[in-house]
Amino acid sequence: MELQAIIEKPIRGVHKWAWIGSTVLGIGFMLLFGTLAIIAAEISILGRLGFAAGAVFGLAWAIMGIEILRRGSINLKTHGPAAAGMGWGLTVIIATIALLTMGNEPRESLVGLRMCLAALIFLVMAAMFMIQSRIQQSELKTREKLLEIEYRLAELAESVGKD
Repeated sequence: MELQAIIEKPIRGVHKWAWIGSTVLGIGFMLLFGTLAIIAAEISILGRLGFAAGAVFGLAWAIMGIEILRRGSINLKTHGPAAAGMGWGLTVIIATIALLTMGNEPRESLVGLRMCLAALIFLVMAAMFMIQSRIQQSELKTREKLLEIEYRLAELAESVGKD
């Protein structure tokens, strides 16, 4: 029971509204980027792939948000790393597309360079979220191990007390 309290964090009040908002945004991104990936004829195939990646990210985010809202809690072991991983994955995909966009023509190279610089900023932010997620996972594992040791000590004390 105590272990469950460490792993599961209930969402209430502002946190619940934040997850409702992010779920709606995920659905909106899925619809917007999915539509653009299909109908934007003047955009290159790389641009369409970027929009498709955004649509998949929006869908995944919406699914995770719906699951969290349905459960009424966040599983710190799975949801935190999943959110950080999705953000990192999308950012790497977009940065790769930006690198591939840099063509031989000067105008394309300039646009690609701007995209790469913007992608680099987002890569740094995504890396910070990944690091924060790793730190939280380490803290969670430490708390679990301490609780396990506490239970073992209680069992030992109980068995010594019976003798």
